[in-house]
Amino acid sequence: MDRLTIFFDLDDTLYDRSIPYERAFSQFFGGRYAEKLPQAFDAVIHRGYEVFTDAHTGKISMEAMHIYRHQTGLADAGISITPDEALRFQALYAEQQRHITLSDTMRCVLDLCRERFAAVGVITNGSVGSQTGKLKSLGMERWVPAQLVFISDAVGVMKPAPEIFRMAQKAAGGGPCLFVGDSCTQDIAGAAACGWQTIWMNRRGEAPGDICPSCTVTSEQALLDCLQTIADNPMIELRAISEDNFRECLLLRASVENEDFVDPVTYSLAEAWVYYQDTRPFAIYSDDTIVGFVSMYVGEDNYQIINFLIDDAFQRKGYGSKAVKLCIEYLQREFSACRISAPVKMEHIAAQEFWIKQGFCLSDTIEDGYVFMRLFLT
Repeated sequence: MDRLTIFFDLDDTLYDRSIPYERAFSQFFGGRYAEKLPQAFDAVIHRGYEVFTDAHTGKISMEAMHIYRHQTGLADAGISITPDEALRFQALYAEQQRHITLSDTMRCVLDLCRERFAAVGVITNGSVGSQTGKLKSLGMERWVPAQLVFISDAVGVMKPAPEIFRMAQKAAGGGPCLFVGDSCTQDIAGAAACGWQTIWMNRRGEAPGDICPSCTVTSEQALLDCLQTIADNPMIELRAISEDNFRECLLLRASVENEDFVDPVTYSLAEAWVYYQDTRPFAIYSDDTIVGFVSMYVGEDNYQIINFLIDDAFQRKGYGSKAVKLCIEYLQREFSACRISAPVKMEHIAAQEFWIKQGFCLSDTIEDGYVFMRLFLT
């Protein structure tokens, strides 16, 4: 199996952007408005996002972007400044960004990635001069080779466009990739659209909205722990069946004492095609390798895991339990499921014991030789 390449976003991922902002704020205002600093920072960042694309595609000038984000963002926090003052504030902020450093924890994160994964890279939106300067201040050349640095203004494509992620993946050799970023819309959505695993660096405790990262962390220590876990235990994912993977799915085999205990994948895919409105089939992946298959029924508020198998070559590695957890999370997230069933042949005692370990219990419902295991959710 190819090893993962880990790509990072830059701002608010590799370093905390609030630190240079706080220093610039204190320089500009002295001791005034200290109580409004957190609100001002959030507002200025948000206002910056509103005009970022226009500034970097030439629709407005960079100066106009700086005036807008600082003047309007500070006004959102109840602080009034003039356009000239906004530019002075930006100059102070830019100067402070030239002095950013990596935390000790983030250095440990990067050391881990260099030692345990295939390579480390950076994908960032912004101007070449600004982003290159930040990377140099952070000393990123120690961990990231130049060919794996992708700056939007240099390559002509901005996140979340899939093209910039595909460029990066090709440069990394075409193997599986994982992206760590602080923006669900810019980072997580773009990487996920290319089939990458994702870690959302949610420093501010924001709501994720409709985008679902592979993992969410709220601190650098949590990021280190998450990457350590991935290094020690390959990440399990559910991926949609497509023209790229259905043939591999057909090769999956799970040896059981009675072949009637588990439906072949061919049968499940045919069933999913006939009942496409109410069936959700997925391939189960460990990193970039298919290890199993699951099909779920989602009709009539009667949510079921109707076929579930881990290939013989990957059994007794903990993949089954992790995949079941993902199925439960999927049915809760997408359908607000309060009860999930798993039909199991009455004679298949090993399968019943497996589902009991996952929190399911035997029910009184028996249909066509299947006993329905039940999980009730609150």
